[in-house]
Order: sequence, then structure tokens, then C-alpha cells
Amino acid sequence: MSKRNWKKHRSTSLIGAIRDCKDFALDVHGRSVARIADLSGQTEDCLYKWNANGRMPSIVIKPYELACGCSFITEFLAASSDRLVIDMPKCRTSSPSDLVDLSTTFSQAFKLLNDFYQG
Repeated sequence: MSKRNWKKHRSTSLIGAIRDCKDFALDVHGRSVARIADLSGQTEDCLYKWNANGRMPSIVIKPYELACGCSFITEFLAASSDRLVIDMPKCRTSSPSDLVDLSTTFSQAFKLLNDFYQG
């Protein structure tokens, strides 16, 4: 069996997203359900129940995703509400030329949007 490409993976259901988080934690980080439960502050029984029926309380979504090391549930919930999720940039300071390039790109994008909606 070939290894799953997690970078391009997208969940298609809430139950699938919960299971995908668990599978990601096992494949990438080598974490068992017991370790995920310990890191997220839950019991193993709760995790197995949520994996079976997909009814996870919203207050435990973020701790569960942090314990698994991925955000498939959040991405699925956003996508199912027709929202876009973009990762926050990290570990790089911006230079003045980067900000000018960003401003230019935004201006071009707004011009294209304006042209599209004007006809």
C-alpha cells in the first residue's frame, strides 16, 4: 500500500475528517489513539465514539487537531460553508519591496474583479 499524500488530501465528510486526523497522527507522528487522547485531554472511549459517529463537541476540535498535528476538521467545516482557509505565513520577515509587490498584486486583482463585475 502506498503512503497517502497528506499535503493534497481533503476530507469529504465530518466523520472522514475526524478519522483523517487520527490517521495523519498515526502515519506522520506515530501517535496512537491513547496518545492522542492524552494530548487532547480526552478519554480513548470518547475518541472512538467520535470516530464512529462524527459527533464531536466543537470545544474539543482544536485540542484534537493540535494533538493530531493537522487541521482536517477545521478545513472541512470551512469548505462545507463555502469559505476559504489560508495558512498564516510564518518565520519570514517582510522587506519593503515585498510589501510593494503585495500591494501591486492586490491592486491588479481588484482591477480584474472590478472589470469582471462592470461587464
